Amino acid sequence: MSEHTILCMSSYEKGQEFIRECKRQGWRVLMLTDQKLEHAKWPRESIDEFFMMPDLTNRTEVINGVSYLARTHHLDRIVALDEFDIEMAASLREHLRVPGMGETTSRHFRDKLAMRKQAHEHGVRVPEFVGVINYGQLREYMTHVPGPWVLKPRTSASAIG
Repeated sequence: MSEHTILCMSSYEKGQEFIRECKRQGWRVLMLTDQKLEHAKWPRESIDEFFMMPDLTNRTEVINGVSYLARTHHLDRIVALDEFDIEMAASLREHLRVPGMGETTSRHFRDKLAMRKQAHEHGVRVPEFVGVINYGQLREYMTHVPGPWVLKPRTSASAIG
């Protein structure tokens, strides 16, 4: 069996055991992280090549950088080691046509409205909710669902109310 290559990416110092397990299973491990994490306690003995970028949230720069990397490294898999990198990893997979979860599916993990709609459509009980998109739907919701209400951003970790 030829060696497979996995690109692990993380904006935070996470996933060390996953990286070690990839190496134990015979994968060639490439690591992409934020420059500020250059000296973090990564399992360097399990990482074949280390790449850093100044900002892993800049979609254009990350896609350009990883596309350049893909010229000389065949990427079999791209894995986000942190929740905040799921969408970027999905964008990279789609751009480079690497197998795995794409952008639409990744939204079910990061976009709270998409997550709730998906759960509701599959029979998971969720509290009544409405997307903060259409004023008419908001008025209808506020008329039939008694307050207090909680307003949550779709993609961040916070709430108001």
